[in-house]
Amino acid sequence: APVCGCDGNNYGNACEAAMSGVSAASEGVCPAQNCFGNDGCAGNEYCLFSACAAETGECATKPLSCPDIYSPVCGCDSNSYNNSCFAAQAGVSVDYEGVCK
Repeated sequence: APVCGCDGNNYGNACEAAMSGVSAASEGVCPAQNCFGNDGCAGNEYCLFSACAAETGECATKPLSCPDIYSPVCGCDSNSYNNSCFAAQAGVSVDYEGVCK
């Protein structure tokens, strides 16, 4: 069962954490880390906001690759992206579906 290490990282199980020299802080995955902007997250993460006006978001991992599907979204930076995955890759939360007008 997954555990949350004392370092704030997720491990597949307590043994994996121990092999990394980390004790398990709790069972289950770590609670998402709150953030106010991308600089508050790890290098491969961005701050995902539920709404553009939200004060705080949660750190989420940027996708490594995205499907080549055209389902446009308007990001909180007022730029259009081919789909929500590409917005996430750019570290931008989605404002609404469709092209920014």
